[in-house]
Amino acid sequence: METDACFSAFRNAKRSITFGLCNETHTVLADKVKSTNHDDSSVQRHETIATKEILNDFKQEGIKVRCIVHDSNNSVSKVVKDDFPEVKEQKDVWHVIKNVMSSFKKISKGTKKTENICWHGQLFDKYDGIKNHIWYSIMHSGNDETLLRDSLDAIVSHYQGYHESCRLTSHCVRNPRYAPSRVLLTDPIAIDLLSKFVHDTSIYKNPHLVLEGLSTSYVEAANNALRSFLPKRHSFGDTSFQVRVDLFILHWNENVNRPFKRAVVPQNEGTPRENSGRKYQSKKTFQYLEKIWISYLEA
Repeated sequence: METDACFSAFRNAKRSITFGLCNETHTVLADKVKSTNHDDSSVQRHETIATKEILNDFKQEGIKVRCIVHDSNNSVSKVVKDDFPEVKEQKDVWHVIKNVMSSFKKISKGTKKTENICWHGQLFDKYDGIKNHIWYSIMHSGNDETLLRDSLDAIVSHYQGYHESCRLTSHCVRNPRYAPSRVLLTDPIAIDLLSKFVHDTSIYKNPHLVLEGLSTSYVEAANNALRSFLPKRHSFGDTSFQVRVDLFILHWNENVNRPFKRAVVPQNEGTPRENSGRKYQSKKTFQYLEKIWISYLEA
């Protein structure tokens, strides 16, 4: 199950909606609407409260949740670890890598006074390459923590020009004419800074949290699609707000797995994350409106 929360307004939001989606069918299994007037005065804490309630509801109903994926929220992580030890926790790969790479900027640029102490000039062009390398390592780890750590260790040797530890499917190994496009690391200070950065990442220390390479992309898409039912610039009462959320869930569950006309799958070695392809889906249906109308007439 993947979870995420969105707010009812751009600023000073009074409500939040937290969805729990099935990671296989991508349908909404549960939702919780929280208000600053009735639940918690801080809208930032709503996701943690709602996630705990969703897991409690499933537990009381006897529904077993194997795994939960969230946007690297430490509060949610603590709740799952303390209150639901039987549920496996995974963090969204995109958010984890984003948090990790934010600290890389500290060793790739800085003031002249701290050069060769806190940062090094040979690391200035490594941001995108290391980001791709970390993503590739997670997605091809095969649920093996040792393999993931070894692949992360290969980052340092790769940028020194040694590719013995790189994966056999890597471009630097398969192409005999491979030439590095980035500056090679020759200064021991730069090598030590990069090695320390890799070993201090949360991915290297806690690889079990990203081993399955799961994503919250569908629940993020659901949050975006919700805007057509609940525009953030409009204000709604409690009843109207909940009705619109319920209508959206019916709409989402009916159309999320609709068939597609065709699919395009590119094969670009330089951009492996773009090779997942794109689906051109058929038009949306609104059968849930007919069912609501029939139920109203029969009532």
